[in-house]
Amino acid sequence: MKLKFIALMSLCLIFVVGLVAYLANPYLKSATSYKAKAFCSEYFVARRTQNDILANDFLRVHPIVSRAKVSVGQRSISGHGVVKGHVFGIMGRVTAVYRPGYGCVLDIGGPPVGYRLDRRRFKSTRWPVATDGNIQALTEAFRSDAERDNPADIRAVVVVQDGVIVAEDYADGFARNVPMQSWSMAKSVTQAMTAIAIDQGLLALTDSALMPDWTGDDPRAAITVADLLHMTDGLDFVEDYGDPTSDVTRMLFGSRNMGLAASKAPLAHTPGTHWAYSSGTTNILSAVLRRAIEASGQDYHYWVYEHLFNPIGMRSPVFETDACGTFIGSSYLYVSPHDWARLGQLYLDDGIWDGQRVLPEGTVAYATTPSLPDSAPFYGAQWWLNKPMPDGWQRLPGLPDSAFFMGGHDGQMVIVIPSKNAVIVRLGMTRPPVDNDVDVMPGLAAIVDAL
Repeated sequence: MKLKFIALMSLCLIFVVGLVAYLANPYLKSATSYKAKAFCSEYFVARRTQNDILANDFLRVHPIVSRAKVSVGQRSISGHGVVKGHVFGIMGRVTAVYRPGYGCVLDIGGPPVGYRLDRRRFKSTRWPVATDGNIQALTEAFRSDAERDNPADIRAVVVVQDGVIVAEDYADGFARNVPMQSWSMAKSVTQAMTAIAIDQGLLALTDSALMPDWTGDDPRAAITVADLLHMTDGLDFVEDYGDPTSDVTRMLFGSRNMGLAASKAPLAHTPGTHWAYSSGTTNILSAVLRRAIEASGQDYHYWVYEHLFNPIGMRSPVFETDACGTFIGSSYLYVSPHDWARLGQLYLDDGIWDGQRVLPEGTVAYATTPSLPDSAPFYGAQWWLNKPMPDGWQRLPGLPDSAFFMGGHDGQMVIVIPSKNAVIVRLGMTRPPVDNDVDVMPGLAAIVDAL
């Protein structure tokens, strides 16, 4: 009897220790936050079914994400919706809130600020289509996974040449008008916004002392708008999505004011001398943009639609904000495949759309000039470049050196190819063990070669 009691107590102790260790796991809150936020946006913004999202969007990520459960609450009369996330009902509890026109946001530190866009003010125009049979066949082969050992889950491909859609293909459940997540492609849109704001006299590339704490003798006061655009601000911001305590994870899934949270990072390098990729940097820039636009008396939340999206006929964008109402310029923009192609075409045509200048002259040249030519020739101003490193390595092997692109997590790309007068949109959910160079780029290069 005594031995049974000891064994039972031992099992109870092991269970308690295990439970405490699990509860202390820093992945718990970030995993449930990620799942609730992503599910909320895919359900309410992209309007996909719950079963489709749960079956396909959370594969090959951290095991806790698969254990986290989400549930959709009843929508209010105003159209607002709620998604609850948790593990085992009591752990890692989070809430994501949907607001019409502004997508989803985590409820952090109180209800998120709510706005409502009057989308009736937005205009839309149709793309001209002239399908090329050869390019269409290559596009369908590239989009499908039939010939690949590692399925890349490519969900949308649009090929534009000479301003005309020559091929497009979509996975089941997706289409030309379904808004799809940008991830870091939003950074390139933030660059466009910055260029327009500078042209309006709201900002200057040389502006400094950009955030509340960056004043006086604080060395961060030397950081300029140009430094933020080039990712050469020098801040010690850790961009590691595998670490739940990293700066980027805490910013995206634990901060009410993302730009302010990112600005707390200390300086590690003299501004303008060191390149380091950072979503925090772009969200600081987004906060700076908001302050400048509001100071001019303009409607901040309509401004990007008025000056960028609407002039090129983009009706689909849903630019999500943090809980304080600032656009998450680093990561959260939902746009349809056809409208992503419009943005690419705008940059291909040097900022001109239908004969009218939308982006200030010089915007594209600035975006495609390397931040630091010697150490970072592959990155411009919030745009990726295909310029080779000294050892020959390229971001997009097999594509022309002159190509440049918006790039985002899970393989999102809008590629501009000036030498072919073409734009290619490639959207999906591509995760390891898929090797981009082996499993994705050969099919993409085949399309480009055939143009």
